[in-house]
Amino acid sequence: MVQSAQESYVQLKDGKVFFLKQGKGYPLVMLHAADFGSWTWNRVLGPLARSFTCYALDMPGFDRSDSVPQAYSIRRFAEAVAEFMDKAGIPRAHLLGHRTGAVVSLELAVTHPQRVNRLVLEGCLAWTREEGQFVLERWLKPNLNQYGGVGPLTYEEAVKWDPQVDRAWVEKVAEASRKYGKWITVTHEAAMDYDVPENAAKAKVPTLIVYGDKDVVRKKERLNTTIKGSIMKSIPNVATPHYETPDLFVQEVTSFLQAK
Repeated sequence: MVQSAQESYVQLKDGKVFFLKQGKGYPLVMLHAADFGSWTWNRVLGPLARSFTCYALDMPGFDRSDSVPQAYSIRRFAEAVAEFMDKAGIPRAHLLGHRTGAVVSLELAVTHPQRVNRLVLEGCLAWTREEGQFVLERWLKPNLNQYGGVGPLTYEEAVKWDPQVDRAWVEKVAEASRKYGKWITVTHEAAMDYDVPENAAKAKVPTLIVYGDKDVVRKKERLNTTIKGSIMKSIPNVATPHYETPDLFVQEVTSFLQAK
Protein backbone atom coordinates (compact mmCIF):
# COMPACT_ATOMS: atom_id res chain seq x y z
CA MET A 1 0.00 0.00 0.00
CA VAL A 2 1.37 3.41 -1.00
CA GLN A 3 1.26 6.02 1.72
CA SER A 4 -0.31 9.41 1.08
CA ALA A 5 1.80 12.26 -0.27
CA GLN A 6 4.15 14.15 2.02
CA GLU A 7 3.92 17.95 1.75
CA SER A 8 7.27 19.75 1.89
CA TYR A 9 9.15 22.91 0.93
CA VAL A 10 12.69 23.41 -0.28
CA GLN A 11 14.50 26.76 -0.18
CA LEU A 12 15.82 27.96 -3.55
CA LYS A 13 17.66 31.21 -4.15
CA ASP A 14 14.47 32.96 -5.30
CA GLY A 15 12.26 31.59 -2.51
CA LYS A 16 10.61 28.44 -1.23
CA VAL A 17 9.18 25.83 -3.60
CA PHE A 18 6.37 23.54 -2.45
CA PHE A 19 6.26 19.91 -3.52
CA LEU A 20 4.46 16.66 -2.89
CA LYS A 21 6.57 13.54 -2.41
CA GLN A 22 5.07 10.08 -2.61
CA GLY A 23 6.16 6.52 -3.34
CA LYS A 24 9.29 4.44 -3.65
CA GLY A 25 11.53 3.72 -6.60
CA TYR A 26 13.34 5.74 -9.24
CA PRO A 27 12.71 9.52 -8.93
CA LEU A 28 10.00 11.05 -11.14
CA VAL A 29 9.79 14.86 -11.17
CA MET A 30 6.39 16.18 -12.29
CA LEU A 31 5.90 19.71 -13.66
CA HIS A 32 2.49 21.30 -14.18
CA ALA A 33 1.17 23.66 -16.84
CA ALA A 34 1.07 27.42 -16.30
CA ASP A 35 -2.59 27.54 -15.26
CA PHE A 36 -2.23 24.87 -12.59
CA GLY A 37 -0.15 23.59 -9.68
CA SER A 38 0.88 20.25 -8.20
CA TRP A 39 -2.82 19.53 -7.58
CA THR A 40 -3.27 18.77 -11.27
CA TRP A 41 -1.58 15.39 -10.73
CA ASN A 42 -3.96 14.23 -7.97
CA ARG A 43 -5.54 11.48 -10.12
CA VAL A 44 -2.22 9.94 -11.17
CA LEU A 45 0.16 10.70 -8.29
CA GLY A 46 -0.86 7.72 -6.15
CA PRO A 47 -0.85 5.20 -9.01
CA LEU A 48 2.54 6.42 -10.29
CA ALA A 49 3.89 6.30 -6.74
CA ARG A 50 3.47 2.52 -6.81
CA SER A 51 6.44 2.41 -9.19
CA PHE A 52 8.37 5.66 -8.62
CA THR A 53 9.31 8.19 -5.99
CA CYS A 54 7.19 11.07 -7.28
CA TYR A 55 8.01 14.74 -6.72
CA ALA A 56 5.14 16.97 -7.87
CA LEU A 57 6.21 20.62 -7.71
CA ASP A 58 4.43 23.92 -7.53
CA MET A 59 6.87 25.64 -9.86
CA PRO A 60 8.29 29.00 -8.70
CA GLY A 61 5.58 31.65 -8.47
CA PHE A 62 2.70 29.15 -8.51
CA ASP A 63 0.19 28.05 -5.87
CA ARG A 64 1.95 27.29 -2.56
CA SER A 65 5.44 28.24 -3.78
CA ASP A 66 6.76 31.74 -3.14
CA SER A 67 6.32 34.48 -5.70
CA VAL A 68 9.57 35.42 -7.41
CA PRO A 69 11.13 38.87 -7.91
CA GLN A 70 11.28 38.88 -11.71
CA ALA A 71 9.87 37.23 -14.82
CA TYR A 72 11.24 33.78 -15.60
CA SER A 73 12.27 32.50 -19.01
CA ILE A 74 11.83 28.82 -19.80
CA ARG A 75 15.55 28.38 -19.21
CA ARG A 76 15.26 30.01 -15.78
CA PHE A 77 12.41 27.66 -14.86
CA ALA A 78 14.60 24.74 -15.92
CA GLU A 79 17.47 26.05 -13.80
CA ALA A 80 15.09 26.28 -10.83
CA VAL A 81 14.07 22.64 -11.33
CA ALA A 82 17.74 21.61 -11.45
CA GLU A 83 18.31 23.61 -8.26
CA PHE A 84 15.32 21.87 -6.68
CA MET A 85 16.81 18.49 -7.60
CA ASP A 86 20.12 19.51 -6.02
CA LYS A 87 18.44 20.58 -2.78
CA ALA A 88 16.18 17.50 -2.70
CA GLY A 89 19.12 15.15 -3.26
CA ILE A 90 18.03 13.94 -6.71
CA PRO A 91 21.09 13.52 -8.94
CA ARG A 92 19.08 12.14 -11.87
CA ALA A 93 15.37 11.57 -12.53
CA HIS A 94 12.66 10.88 -15.04
CA LEU A 95 10.76 14.07 -15.97
CA LEU A 96 7.03 14.31 -16.64
CA GLY A 97 5.69 17.68 -17.80
CA HIS A 98 2.30 18.96 -18.93
CA ARG A 99 2.11 21.82 -21.46
CA THR A 100 4.36 24.60 -20.08
CA GLY A 101 5.80 22.06 -17.67
CA ALA A 102 6.59 19.89 -20.68
CA VAL A 103 8.49 22.76 -22.30
CA VAL A 104 10.46 23.29 -19.08
CA SER A 105 11.16 19.54 -18.95
CA LEU A 106 12.40 19.61 -22.54
CA GLU A 107 14.73 22.52 -21.77
CA LEU A 108 16.16 20.69 -18.75
CA ALA A 109 16.73 17.58 -20.86
CA VAL A 110 18.57 19.69 -23.46
CA THR A 111 20.68 21.80 -21.10
CA HIS A 112 21.25 19.20 -18.33
CA PRO A 113 20.99 15.81 -20.08
CA GLN A 114 23.01 14.18 -17.30
CA ARG A 115 20.12 14.96 -14.90
CA VAL A 116 17.37 13.38 -17.02
CA ASN A 117 16.95 9.64 -17.57
CA ARG A 118 13.66 9.57 -19.52
CA LEU A 119 11.29 12.30 -20.60
CA VAL A 120 7.49 12.35 -20.85
CA LEU A 121 5.93 15.36 -22.61
CA GLU A 122 2.15 15.65 -22.29
CA GLY A 123 0.36 18.23 -24.42
CA CYS A 124 3.70 19.86 -25.19
CA LEU A 125 3.57 23.09 -27.19
CA ALA A 126 5.05 22.51 -30.63
CA TRP A 127 5.52 25.95 -32.14
CA THR A 128 8.49 28.00 -33.30
CA ARG A 129 9.16 31.38 -31.70
CA GLU A 130 7.46 33.12 -34.63
CA GLU A 131 4.37 30.92 -34.30
CA GLY A 132 4.37 31.50 -30.56
CA GLN A 133 4.30 35.25 -31.03
CA PHE A 134 1.35 34.83 -33.38
CA VAL A 135 -0.50 32.84 -30.71
CA LEU A 136 0.41 35.50 -28.13
CA GLU A 137 -1.15 38.28 -30.19
CA ARG A 138 -4.15 36.32 -31.49
CA TRP A 139 -5.11 34.24 -28.44
CA LEU A 140 -3.48 35.27 -25.19
CA LYS A 141 -3.71 39.05 -25.21
CA PRO A 142 -7.37 39.21 -26.39
CA ASN A 143 -8.46 36.73 -23.69
CA LEU A 144 -6.97 38.24 -20.54
CA ASN A 145 -9.41 38.40 -17.62
CA GLN A 146 -9.62 41.01 -14.86
CA TYR A 147 -6.87 39.27 -12.87
CA GLY A 148 -4.39 39.33 -15.72
CA GLY A 149 -4.79 35.63 -16.44
CA VAL A 150 -6.23 33.86 -19.43
CA GLY A 151 -9.72 32.65 -20.26
CA PRO A 152 -13.02 32.21 -18.43
CA LEU A 153 -13.41 32.20 -14.65
CA THR A 154 -16.75 30.45 -14.29
CA TYR A 155 -18.00 27.00 -15.18
CA GLU A 156 -20.86 28.56 -17.15
CA GLU A 157 -18.35 30.40 -19.35
CA ALA A 158 -16.08 27.39 -19.75
CA VAL A 159 -18.84 24.99 -20.73
CA LYS A 160 -19.57 27.14 -23.77
CA TRP A 161 -16.05 26.29 -24.98
CA ASP A 162 -16.24 22.61 -24.04
CA PRO A 163 -19.57 21.01 -23.02
CA GLN A 164 -17.67 18.11 -21.41
CA VAL A 165 -15.41 20.27 -19.22
CA ASP A 166 -14.95 19.15 -15.61
CA ARG A 167 -16.40 21.59 -13.05
CA ALA A 168 -13.76 20.88 -10.38
CA TRP A 169 -11.02 21.49 -12.93
CA VAL A 170 -12.53 24.82 -13.99
CA GLU A 171 -12.93 25.96 -10.39
CA LYS A 172 -9.29 25.17 -9.55
CA VAL A 173 -8.06 27.03 -12.63
CA ALA A 174 -10.28 30.01 -11.73
CA GLU A 175 -8.85 30.03 -8.22
CA ALA A 176 -5.33 30.06 -9.65
CA SER A 177 -6.22 32.95 -11.96
CA ARG A 178 -7.52 35.02 -9.06
CA LYS A 179 -4.40 34.33 -6.99
CA TYR A 180 -1.63 34.84 -9.56
CA GLY A 181 -3.17 35.54 -12.96
CA LYS A 182 -0.43 37.91 -14.10
CA TRP A 183 2.26 35.33 -13.32
CA ILE A 184 0.34 32.77 -15.39
CA THR A 185 0.38 35.18 -18.32
CA VAL A 186 4.08 35.98 -17.89
CA THR A 187 4.81 32.25 -17.95
CA HIS A 188 2.70 31.76 -21.08
CA GLU A 189 4.67 34.59 -22.69
CA ALA A 190 7.93 32.85 -21.78
CA ALA A 191 6.71 29.65 -23.43
CA MET A 192 5.69 31.57 -26.54
CA ASP A 193 9.18 33.07 -26.75
CA TYR A 194 10.77 29.61 -26.73
CA ASP A 195 11.49 27.85 -30.03
CA VAL A 196 10.27 24.35 -29.23
CA PRO A 197 11.26 22.57 -32.49
CA GLU A 198 14.73 24.13 -32.50
CA ASN A 199 15.40 22.93 -28.97
CA ALA A 200 13.63 19.59 -29.39
CA ALA A 201 16.11 18.72 -32.13
CA LYS A 202 18.84 18.82 -29.45
CA ALA A 203 17.11 16.36 -27.10
CA LYS A 204 19.01 13.08 -26.77
CA VAL A 205 17.13 11.30 -23.96
CA PRO A 206 14.41 8.65 -24.54
CA THR A 207 11.14 10.55 -24.94
CA LEU A 208 7.43 9.72 -24.82
CA ILE A 209 5.08 12.33 -26.31
CA VAL A 210 1.44 12.12 -25.20
CA TYR A 211 -1.48 14.14 -26.56
CA GLY A 212 -5.21 13.90 -26.18
CA ASP A 213 -6.74 13.96 -29.64
CA LYS A 214 -9.03 16.83 -28.53
CA ASP A 215 -6.05 18.93 -27.48
CA VAL A 216 -6.03 22.27 -29.33
CA VAL A 217 -2.25 22.23 -29.84
CA ARG A 218 -1.55 22.22 -33.56
CA LYS A 219 1.16 20.31 -35.40
CA LYS A 220 1.22 17.56 -32.77
CA GLU A 221 3.37 15.28 -34.94
CA ARG A 222 6.15 17.87 -35.15
CA LEU A 223 7.92 16.83 -31.93
CA ASN A 224 7.75 13.16 -32.81
CA THR A 225 9.59 13.83 -36.06
CA THR A 226 12.01 16.26 -34.41
CA ILE A 227 13.08 14.27 -31.32
CA LYS A 228 15.03 11.34 -32.71
CA GLY A 229 13.70 7.98 -31.53
CA SER A 230 10.75 9.45 -29.64
CA ILE A 231 7.46 7.59 -29.19
CA MET A 232 4.11 9.32 -29.64
CA LYS A 233 0.80 8.21 -28.14
CA SER A 234 -2.56 9.82 -28.95
CA ILE A 235 -5.33 9.27 -26.40
CA PRO A 236 -8.81 9.36 -27.99
CA ASN A 237 -11.71 11.59 -26.96
CA VAL A 238 -9.83 13.69 -24.38
CA ALA A 239 -7.83 16.90 -24.18
CA THR A 240 -5.86 16.24 -20.97
CA PRO A 241 -5.08 12.53 -20.59
CA HIS A 242 -3.60 12.62 -17.08
CA TYR A 243 -6.82 14.12 -15.75
CA GLU A 244 -9.50 12.63 -18.00
CA THR A 245 -8.13 9.10 -18.51
CA PRO A 246 -5.74 8.66 -15.57
CA ASP A 247 -5.61 4.85 -15.65
CA LEU A 248 -4.62 4.76 -19.32
CA PHE A 249 -2.16 7.60 -18.82
CA VAL A 250 -0.45 5.84 -15.90
CA GLN A 251 -0.27 2.63 -17.92
CA GLU A 252 1.41 4.35 -20.88
CA VAL A 253 3.83 6.35 -18.73
CA THR A 254 4.80 3.45 -16.48
CA SER A 255 5.35 1.12 -19.43
CA PHE A 256 7.61 3.65 -21.13
CA LEU A 257 9.62 4.58 -18.03
CA GLN A 258 10.21 0.96 -17.06
CA ALA A 259 11.07 -0.28 -20.56
CA LYS A 260 14.48 -1.91 -20.91
